Amino acid sequence: MNLKYIRELAAEQMMQRRSHPAVELGNKYFHGQRVGNTVIELRKQLFPDHPEWDETLLVAAWFHDIANDRTNPELDHQQAGADMTAAILKNVCLAEEVEQICSLIACHDMREPGNVSYSDQARLLQDADLLDHLGIFDIWYIFSMAATQGLSMPELFEWFEQTRPGKEELYYYQCNFALSQRILLEKSQFVYEFGARYLTEGNGQIWHLEEMTKQWREQDGGKLYGALRASASGETEC
Repeated sequence: MNLKYIRELAAEQMMQRRSHPAVELGNKYFHGQRVGNTVIELRKQLFPDHPEWDETLLVAAWFHDIANDRTNPELDHQQAGADMTAAILKNVCLAEEVEQICSLIACHDMREPGNVSYSDQARLLQDADLLDHLGIFDIWYIFSMAATQGLSMPELFEWFEQTRPGKEELYYYQCNFALSQRILLEKSQFVYEFGARYLTEGNGQIWHLEEMTKQWREQDGGKLYGALRASASGETEC
């Protein structure tokens, strides 16, 4: 496959639109690119003997959400995306390649761990797609929404305190692979730690103040300040 050209087609189709008024332009193009990178990382770890899957997985990842439109909740974006992708790629890829790509797109949200009717490639794409909705994307998404909707810092407290907790439990049991579950938990831990600091500093408190105060007292605040300045300027103290 001519991956460079196919990536350009994906950008042409998705870079100038957004799936929701509150998200950035081209959001589903960028999502597809990230999922493509993730699915290859998972494939290398879980199925190292199958590099021949990579092109199909990549293209399916790039186009999997081409029909995702949150303003039209009645639309089956999986099948619609498969149909759109088939039309776009029919003169670019072999018929067999198009069929394989579109079969993955058509089931990328049908997460049923243990269902052997899904191929390993389909299960990889499902997990890669799910994992991209966690971790740094969690934070990027909520702050993007806040910026476009004019939300204040205190108004986001509820999301970190109530809405976000528990999200990983739902996703955890939708993962097909134990490795994906481990990655999911690590991503969630990052968000919890960020959220804890956000709630602290968002209320004007100082993160780990007692620990830093203790260190300051033990090391002598003035000497520590001097050492930091010397380090920043590349100097060394005698």
